[in-house]
Amino acid sequence: MIKKERIKRDVIKSLSRMLFKGSTLTVLTMDEQKFEAQFECSDKEVSTRLKALAKEENFMTTAMGTEHNLKIEGRL
Repeated sequence: MIKKERIKRDVIKSLSRMLFKGSTLTVLTMDEQKFEAQFECSDKEVSTRLKALAKEENFMTTAMGTEHNLKIEGRL
């Protein structure tokens, strides 16, 4: 149980690195096995940077609606 909590904290720390000028975290859901985060980006450049950061952390990214909204998900 302690190991799972540590992993959750690490995921939140990684997601917090993805918050910068032009990106907004709109939804974050986390359960025992996975997490999903939805980000709203101001432009394509911010979206590309966010995708690169997610790739560094081995998270999956999906475009939502417009190009500038991203869904990032991963397993715990």
